[in-house]
Amino acid sequence: LYPPGTYTARLDYNVNRLQDNLQGVQGISRPFPVQITLASERVTIASNLPEVIRGNPFTVTITGVPGGEYYLWVRNTGTMTGEPGSQPPLITLNQEGVRMDPVDGPYTIGAYPISTRQGVTIREDVPSAPSNGTRYYALVVLPGTGTRTVQWQTSSATDDRRYTIQVERTSAGRVSSDDISVQVVRGSVSIVAGPGRFFYLGEQVVLSGTNTESDTTYLFMTGPNLPSSGGSLTNPRVPVITGLPDTFTQVPVDIDNTWEYSWQTGNLGIDAGSYTVYVVSAPNSRNNLQNTRFSTTPITFARPFVTATIPRTVVARGDPVEITGTSTGNPSPGVAIWVFGINRFMFATVPVSSDNTFSYKLSEGETAALATGQYYTVVQHPGYTDTLDIYPDPYRQLVLSAYPTPGSVLFRVAGPGALMSSQAADALITALNSPFIDDTYTAMSFLLVNPQISLTPPVNVTVGDRITLSGTTNLAPGNLLLVEVTSESFGPTPKDQRGAFSGVSGTATVREGPDGVNTWSFVFDTASFIPDTYVVRVSAVTVSDALATTTFILNAVPPTPTPTPPPTTLPPTVPTTLPTPVPTTTTGLPGLLVPAAIGLLLLLYGMRRRKT
Repeated sequence: LYPPGTYTARLDYNVNRLQDNLQGVQGISRPFPVQITLASERVTIASNLPEVIRGNPFTVTITGVPGGEYYLWVRNTGTMTGEPGSQPPLITLNQEGVRMDPVDGPYTIGAYPISTRQGVTIREDVPSAPSNGTRYYALVVLPGTGTRTVQWQTSSATDDRRYTIQVERTSAGRVSSDDISVQVVRGSVSIVAGPGRFFYLGEQVVLSGTNTESDTTYLFMTGPNLPSSGGSLTNPRVPVITGLPDTFTQVPVDIDNTWEYSWQTGNLGIDAGSYTVYVVSAPNSRNNLQNTRFSTTPITFARPFVTATIPRTVVARGDPVEITGTSTGNPSPGVAIWVFGINRFMFATVPVSSDNTFSYKLSEGETAALATGQYYTVVQHPGYTDTLDIYPDPYRQLVLSAYPTPGSVLFRVAGPGALMSSQAADALITALNSPFIDDTYTAMSFLLVNPQISLTPPVNVTVGDRITLSGTTNLAPGNLLLVEVTSESFGPTPKDQRGAFSGVSGTATVREGPDGVNTWSFVFDTASFIPDTYVVRVSAVTVSDALATTTFILNAVPPTPTPTPPPTTLPPTVPTTLPTPVPTTTTGLPGLLVPAAIGLLLLLYGMRRRKT
């Protein structure tokens, strides 16, 4: 009459308006509605996943009669052994409403005769291992809703194939059953060995990848003269054993099926060479990889090394000494710097940057306090073990070694019987060359000398010339020199007289020159100078005891001579012929003027003759 489903029932009593009349009467209330589920005798089963990557769980949901008991098992798997590679999915333990037979019996649930195979019980339709087959079947009790979900678990031991999950109930001689197919497929594992596959022993190598096959990733490695089955990444010479997870390097798989392992390659006890890293979904060695997901990656290790240089092998006292170099293998203690001189020993460790470079500097003040002479330097790398196997004691009195026992004394560097200079350096190098010491090194030296400055005096210079002072020095390029040019006339002057002093001062920068002979120069103008003898003083700004002096004469400008004008030449004079006077007869006063005019003409003629 009614199809299966959930219904809501409510009692109404309104005859003669009884329900309305009783409303509000104390102690009497309207009944609450109730839900009623009508179930079918038919049972159904559904899975949340049609395909499962082994190593992951899946669920089935049973729908049937509320409160009904249903047998659930993985059908037609009785020919499987239950061993890894021949094992069906297992029912997850301790689920509500899911009853299972005890491992050691009695097997009342497993004794149920199945309808699909005449005379065969559930226990005979499933494998007998593990747990005596009790993980492959159960009796599921449905709640009032008529629905219950049951979880199954797969692993790397689960065979990859299609499985049929059956549910069945017998009531009043009638059998209700249903089944669902679930495909279990193999997962995969992968590995990536960080950027590039060439590493120096001692470096940290980041291994990562995916694993859809299991919750744990198992790692081991193979290589020259390592166990044929493989060795763990932390102790490669000890073989891994199938079925013993602790012999492998284990890495948990994250919820997104990825994994990552930071591999410290120092102190592995292996040499440089080519190796293979295996990543496996189960604790199986290289000799037992059948039916096991795995992947490999090749990896090559090289021996760590150190290189170093000193840019200037001849250094003036007061100049810094810088040691720069490259150190591979990312040594955690850094590199050790040993410096040996006459009656002097210095030791320091310096870190190595991410780009494998390092630097060490003896400051200006430190070299200024050192005596001149040859200094021998050794830069030590900690090697494969990432530990400095040769080191000084805390008081800088002894040089110690980790072999044959930690703290073994090699030689003394201070006090009675101490080795000095080249002897101490040779003893250290001999110890580092021992086959029992894996540390490596590089050696060099530098010569510490007194600072020097040379100066060439100018000659034949005159007031107004531009003068260039120049010279050479063993100070490092970049040093500043103070140049002072002072007139010898400089001195006390009465305040009512003008001083006769002139000069100039400034700085010059040392420039790099050939063969370590560096140069400097300083230019100044003498237009405002007075003729005099000048003292030149050149000194280093930051280095004491670096000084050069000289003098030069600045001549006066000679006076300019006044030019003599050339003589003036007059043109020749032409004689003037006077006209013969014509006598004129006059009377009175005009007659008197004639003789006067003649006399005046004669006078003028005589004066002109005298001038010529």
